[in-house]
Amino acid sequence: MFRALNGVEIGLALVLVAAAVIEHPPRRIVITGAIALVALVVQLGAVRPRLARRSNQVLAGADAPRSYAHYGYIGLELVKLGALLTTGTLLLSK
Repeated sequence: MFRALNGVEIGLALVLVAAAVIEHPPRRIVITGAIALVALVVQLGAVRPRLARRSNQVLAGADAPRSYAHYGYIGLELVKLGALLTTGTLLLSK
């Protein structure tokens, strides 16, 4: 499920980047969009692999230690939500 969701997010991020390159929006819009993009990259590059390693261990029957990476993933989701809402609001008020 996460793989599919992240695939959609990557596709939408590419659309966001392409739109920014084509349209040259104001700096504040680029910054808020970039915050969402950075949060996605951190999720995919740092948090999700840790979660995958632990879930693989649990599925293999190992007694894996508790992981706090879920909190990081949720925190980054909230960062993305805030950044995307702000970006959308700024675009509508442009």
